[in-house]
Amino acid sequence: SVAHACGYSSDSGLRRVTQKFLGASPTTLREKGAFSRASAAFLKVLGRYRKGQVMGV
Repeated sequence: SVAHACGYSSDSGLRRVTQKFLGASPTTLREKGAFSRASAAFLKVLGRYRKGQVMGV
């Protein structure tokens, strides 16, 4: 699943994060055509965060 590919143990974990940071669920984003763009941006920041390159998160 996308959640597992992003390092989450469940789909609900990814759903909570997208709702908090993007203001919409993955389903809503996908229906509006924004999920691929938002997920790419999220993965970029997540990668930097995991490498310790994002401050204040």
